[in-house]
Parts: sequence; C-alpha cells; structure tokens
Amino acid sequence: MKAAAYLCSLVALSLAASLCIPLQLHAPLDHDAYVWQRQWRPEVGAAIHQNRDLVRAWRILLAQISAAGELQSVSPDIAALQASQRPVIAVIRIEGQISHFDENILRQQVLHELERLRAAHLEPAGVEIDHDCARSQLARYAAFLQNLRKTLPTSLPLSITALPDWLESEQLAEVLAQTDESVLQVHAVENPRRGLFDPLHAAAWIQRYAKVSRHAFRVALPAYGAQLRFDAYGNLAGVQSEMPLLGDAARTREVIVPPRLIQIFIRELERSRPPNLAGIAWFRLPVAGDRRTWSPRTWRTVVTGAPLNGTLRVSARQHNDGLLFDIILANPSDIDLEKPQAIALPKNCTVADGLNGYDFIATGTIATDTLTANSAAAVIPGPSLQARQMGLIPPGRQFIIGWARCSHSPGPELHARN
Repeated sequence: MKAAAYLCSLVALSLAASLCIPLQLHAPLDHDAYVWQRQWRPEVGAAIHQNRDLVRAWRILLAQISAAGELQSVSPDIAALQASQRPVIAVIRIEGQISHFDENILRQQVLHELERLRAAHLEPAGVEIDHDCARSQLARYAAFLQNLRKTLPTSLPLSITALPDWLESEQLAEVLAQTDESVLQVHAVENPRRGLFDPLHAAAWIQRYAKVSRHAFRVALPAYGAQLRFDAYGNLAGVQSEMPLLGDAARTREVIVPPRLIQIFIRELERSRPPNLAGIAWFRLPVAGDRRTWSPRTWRTVVTGAPLNGTLRVSARQHNDGLLFDIILANPSDIDLEKPQAIALPKNCTVADGLNGYDFIATGTIATDTLTANSAAAVIPGPSLQARQMGLIPPGRQFIIGWARCSHSPGPELHARN
C-alpha cells in the first residue's frame, strides 16, 4: 500500500508541474463504462441496472470487424439499456491488424450496425470507432474518419479510442480533428513487468494528450485483469482477458490492477485536471461471474471514492498430530483486497511448503517475480510464504496458502508483508 501511495503522490506532482496547474480540487470526473460482452447473459443486464446511478453513458460493443474484414455483430439487451435511462454509445471495433481496408465497405458496415440498433428502438447517443492501428496507418485512418463523419447525422457525435503510441505521430492531430470526442487508453500490456497499468506512464501520456486534443477526451482506466501467456523462450505470446486464446503456452501469469492504486490515481487526476478532460471511461463494467474483473462492490467503491476498508486475516489451523498447521488466508470484507507478497513465518516453523500460488522461502527478500512497477522489494529476515504473482482476493474468500511444521501454533506470529 505504501508503494502505491508514494507512486501516486509522484503522479500528482508530475501532473501539476507539467501542466502548470496548482494542486486544487475540481469537480469530480464523471464516469462512462464499457460493456464488452459478446454474449449478454442475464448478469450483464443486472450489472447495468445496479450501476445506472453511477454511469453517465454506456459504451457498448455493438460489432467487431475481424482482421479478415468479417463482421461479427453483438446483440445487446435492449430492454436493460432502455430501462437504465442512460445514453448508449455504440462501439464498433475494427481490428488493428485488418488486412483488407476497403473504406467503403467499412463505412457501410458501421452504418448498418447503427441502423440495426435503431431498428431495435434504441437511438444511439454517439458512435465510437475502436481501431488500434499502427502509427504508420494514421493518415489512412484520418481519411476514413473524415468520410465516415460526412455520412453520419450531424447530431450524432463521433468518438474514437486513441493509443498512447500515437503521440509519437504528427498525424494524431489530424485524426482527432475528425472527431467530437476521444478516449485515451492508458491500460495495456506493453511490458509484462509493468502489468496492465503504470500510473507514471499514464500520467505522462495524459499530459501530452491534453496538449494535442482540441476536443473533450476521456481516459480509459482498467477494472479488469488478464492472463499473460509466454512461449518457451519467455517472450510474451498473448494476452487473454475477456476472450479465450487458442494455442498452448509454456507459462502463464495472471495480472490485475489494484483498486486502491486506481482510486488514488483518479483523486490526483481530479486535483490536477488537464484541459478538456471530460471524465473516465471504465474498461470494463464488472459483471457477476466475470473472474477477471474487480468485484462489482469494489468497482462501486472506487467510483464513488469511498474508503477501500478491509483487512486480510492470516490464521493457522492445527492438524491432528499437533505439530502440523495449515496457513489460511481469508478476506472477510466485502471488497477485493490485494494478495500479500509474503507471509512471514515464525522461526519455530522448521519445515514448510506453499500452496495455491505461494512458495516457501527459507530467508531473504521477496522473490522478484512477484514484483511490478507498483511494488517494491521487502526484506524478510526469516522463513516466509511468498506469492508467485500479485493478485486480488475476492470478498468472502479464503484458501490454504501453505503448511508448516512448528513446535507451537504460529497463528499469533503470522503477519502479511506488502
């Protein structure tokens, strides 16, 4: 927690210094949420109903155009969206690696999807194009947006998602000139070491983007996790989040962004609000049963700015022989809590082993594999159980993270280290 708070204090100073804005409290940013499910289960409609009080607008995935140019439509729950009484922005995702870029066909596909939504008696409040193209393709993308803009009703706002990498291109200004709004995506796996979100990099990107954007923009922040897949040589081979990936992987690693880190980041962003920053666009709306997002309660807590109060409980459960103990980690709170990097064991535990993502380390620092840009190494003078990777423990969950053979109960001496 200390590392995250210290890092975000640097973010606050960085934002204020670079934009020459005094640190002062502005009005809270408003919140949009992406609904990215390809199959709308009843739980998706329930999440929309339960969170309509927090959300300014829904950004729903309406269709995806594959790299081969094939259109894959999504059928949203129209009744749930209408009942929420919130604007709906239709998102058309065009794969960044699309091999056939026939502008006329793409434009007709976008118009067709908007008409399909209207035919279902839901008038879109805007359309967003999500096209993660390479920098070298930005001039062509700007031309596509310009022609699309001409065919859309003048009353229908056009927005896009933008990548931080585009800041290195002089064509970015031309792309943004074709839009009414944009969403800067500051979450991605660029470097597995940094995970999904690095607050210092995100702050720097926002600063630079605010100087380029002449229209309102939002910042896409993550409320999700992903599985990183590595090949036999240790190279990143894929990222699985909402959709499963085909093929085998030699090694996988789960990553997720700590809610506390994002909440602090939003607070500092509001204090040092850049010009034209309109709000936050969450990727993605947490839905019950989605194991790679924060729990719905945790997300609401972050959005409302309420305290993320909760404490993990570490305990020992004795076996029948009296010297063997299970080490149990539990989250009795109603929000997600960060998995501790290590559980220090008392010296009277002579033999131990880890389970469920924890390894036994006789002595030394926390294993570097568990560290990210948002954490720092801590010295563990004695034996400990150390997490192989960072993560969150859902509300109400408990599990055994190891066992230890001790001369007496280690329970009173167990403590977590972050």
